[in-house]
Amino acid sequence: MKTPISEIFESLQWEWKNTWKPSIFLRFWWCNLTCKRCDSKYSWDKKIEKPKEIKLEKIIEKIKTFHSKHIIFTWWEPLLYQKHIKKIQTELPWYTFELETNWSIEIDPELTFNQINISPKLKNSWSKKYKIKALESDFRYDLKFVCSNLEDLKEVKNFIENNKFKNIKEIYIMPLWTDKKSQVNKKIINFCIKNWYNYCLRQHIILFWDKKWV
Repeated sequence: MKTPISEIFESLQWEWKNTWKPSIFLRFWWCNLTCKRCDSKYSWDKKIEKPKEIKLEKIIEKIKTFHSKHIIFTWWEPLLYQKHIKKIQTELPWYTFELETNWSIEIDPELTFNQINISPKLKNSWSKKYKIKALESDFRYDLKFVCSNLEDLKEVKNFIENNKFKNIKEIYIMPLWTDKKSQVNKKIINFCIKNWYNYCLRQHIILFWDKKWV
């Protein structure tokens, strides 16, 4: 089974609950949204980079060469490759698994994740509406919103209040990635304190800025 991937590497998780956790990142090729503010366009835009067609067996062999035993199926969009994910989980049952997704595609109930991270898209990123499948699921998950101004924060507030999320563990608010200084946003910090949300820095932006975070 050949698999189109963007990259596979070992590093630290820079966001979410598992920040600083040594992890193996498997970034598949393509996304069903292709947001205008995407920071990983190279994973779906052939004008930037082309996909690597690699046999799934070779990917599993590569995973085994890394030190970490924690695999992150990262955006964008891993749920397009659920058969591949299932095969990896079957072959590596002693690993733990983390999913990063926009969750506009439902998760196969046979898949198992120790951590699910959902990043719903606001108007600042995605110009069209899409349905988040988490609303229909029994999986437990964290939500993260990327914001830069008060309008974004109002949109988050309305989004949470108007949708019946039943299995949220944590909510994170992350500053938009315009530059290093933008990672500290007092309006967002105050919003998080008032609403009891988590503030989430983009550690890789601070450390590596416009380079890949390997």
